[in-house]
Amino acid sequence: MAYTTDLTLAQFEVLDELLPKSKTRKGFVSKHLVVNGILYQLKNGCQWRDLPTDFPQWHTAYSQFRRWRLDGTWEEVLKILAKTEREKHKKTNIRVYS
Repeated sequence: MAYTTDLTLAQFEVLDELLPKSKTRKGFVSKHLVVNGILYQLKNGCQWRDLPTDFPQWHTAYSQFRRWRLDGTWEEVLKILAKTEREKHKKTNIRVYS
């Protein structure tokens, strides 16, 4: 089932280049599905335990979200995506908020 928060394959490929590479069992859980689960939870504000079964187990999505939050991955990804979009639209006054 598709959700409004799901990334297309093209969108995920852009994001995947910015995310850290897995150091463990590659391909065990689809990173694309994990990201879609994270985005679903963030948009809908549901409890992690209430993620639909279309996504990986809730603790997999949550632990990955938490790991990326603590190591600064999300902040770095957002900065890079914002900078890329601003350059694409020829905006030069980039503000960095802390």
